[in-house]
Amino acid sequence: STTFWTHHCHAVPLGEKAQSRGEQNGKAKMRKNHICSRCNKIMYPGKEGADVNHKRIHCSDGARQTPQEFLQVVNGLQVKLVDQPPPYPQPNGVFTSGTHFHPLRFLQEVSSLYDRAIVRKDIPQMQDLAFAELLEKRTLQLPISD
Repeated sequence: STTFWTHHCHAVPLGEKAQSRGEQNGKAKMRKNHICSRCNKIMYPGKEGADVNHKRIHCSDGARQTPQEFLQVVNGLQVKLVDQPPPYPQPNGVFTSGTHFHPLRFLQEVSSLYDRAIVRKDIPQMQDLAFAELLEKRTLQLPISD
């Protein structure tokens, strides 16, 4: 009979992004999982304060997860600018806690990426592509002056 498989296959809802939040009137109350917009991981799969949970401000690579607005003076006018977070995943140690950037580790990673991609012609990893995209977006090319 198919009773065993029917019972066990319907124990977990497939295709639904929801977690149980207790019971109300004999029915399990379901809520939608929070997903990080940057790394696409479930934010809180564990209980409150669990190590497996995603940090509120930054992703596992140390970079912040949301855009940051700031004011800057450009040509004498104060302009509101938005600094987008770098693509996920970034190399370990370049960013920490979503608030700190480490330039020495950044330069070491630029050198390492050059060695892997240009000198050895290795196949790029996902982390290499994200770091190269960060370099491309943040590099400013100035015209040659005489």
